[in-house]
Amino acid sequence: MKIKTLFAISALYLIFFLVVTWVSGHLYYLGDASLFFSWWTDAPGYKLIADYYTSLGNSERPSDYLLALRPFMFPLYLGLYHLIGIAGVQVLQMIMNAASLWLVFESTKSLSNRTWIAGVSTTLLALTPSFTFVAFHALTESLSIFLVCMFIALIVDRYKNSRQTSLFLATFVISILLCIRPVILPFWTVFVAYYLICWLRERTRSVWQPIMSITPIFCQLILSFAMTGSPTLSSSGVVNISTWYFPLVFTKNEYGKLMSRKSKEAEEGRRQHPELKDKIMYLWKNYRTAIKTYVYLLVVDNLTAKSIFVQHAGQTEDGRKIVLVDLMKWSIFLNRLFACVHAIMLALMIWLIASWRRVYREKAMLVCYLFAVSLILPAGFASPWQGDRYILLAEPLWLVAYGTMVSLFIDRWSSRLITSPKCIHPSA
Repeated sequence: MKIKTLFAISALYLIFFLVVTWVSGHLYYLGDASLFFSWWTDAPGYKLIADYYTSLGNSERPSDYLLALRPFMFPLYLGLYHLIGIAGVQVLQMIMNAASLWLVFESTKSLSNRTWIAGVSTTLLALTPSFTFVAFHALTESLSIFLVCMFIALIVDRYKNSRQTSLFLATFVISILLCIRPVILPFWTVFVAYYLICWLRERTRSVWQPIMSITPIFCQLILSFAMTGSPTLSSSGVVNISTWYFPLVFTKNEYGKLMSRKSKEAEEGRRQHPELKDKIMYLWKNYRTAIKTYVYLLVVDNLTAKSIFVQHAGQTEDGRKIVLVDLMKWSIFLNRLFACVHAIMLALMIWLIASWRRVYREKAMLVCYLFAVSLILPAGFASPWQGDRYILLAEPLWLVAYGTMVSLFIDRWSSRLITSPKCIHPSA
């Protein structure tokens, strides 16, 4: 039955993918390097790293910063374009999108016990423009989303069937994801600690499992040390605060408005506060401006932003321009709708945890929800002016969690109606 569902979802998404990308003009760029390695994204940098690794150091050597940015795992994946071509990688990412939709459907259905809720969650993900169009780019999103959906499915299987192996595999998958998207480090740390506690409680346990579960991290650290002389998961974390967030807070505080990180005013801020600790102290002393800037970036530049992938691609004919404009409007509407839902669901989650013990038995839902929150909150520091690219990774998680939450409320209110004295038959 699950295989039939996989084929059905894949077929529907393939038709949808071909129609939308054809009318928008994206399909014309299948196999085109100008879109795959777009200059306005991080893709050219990733290409340099992938070429350097796959050529065993015989191609142009990237800077140490680039080598530490996405070492090992993502360049290894991106290097596939040398074997199967650019179009081959784009098709592979389309297939991963279809598989992600299937995993979201099955996970939501398993947790909610309602096919229609699973259908709605899956449809919302499929209709997100960035989810579809990012498949044309040499970026981390398609692979990362697929790994997130695998993680969700394994967590659901763990709590539905009490399989310790599923928890081990989920830890292994999220360790691979950490090598690709280091922003998950806080959640990864907590989850690995939780996995080790569960592993210690097992009567029969395999010694090699905890070691194998974090093997990708060791590979990442060893390779980055060999390439740059400094073992690191990624160099992007410090750069995001120093290069992106601090200049915005500085210009807002000193000049009353947000200015580009490349502006003279931002350069002056970096000159006055050259070290990271100096920048941190400045942010601490001007915490009100820092908080306001963070909230603005989180809400305006991320949660309610437009799709960056719609506005930078497609043919330029008038007909397709109209399609791109409509898709952009749809992406803004969808992201604003999600932002409103986040606020509602946050209130419901707090109320559920405080007043209803059953929510604690829905551990898979809680894991998905907390994972989504851990991905959304850093967006205010790390992703100004990148549209909804940053929060896209969290979308499968919140769709599964919200679908399950809706089902819990339906079950609760249904049980209340059944047990209510007004609903008892007079002859009872």
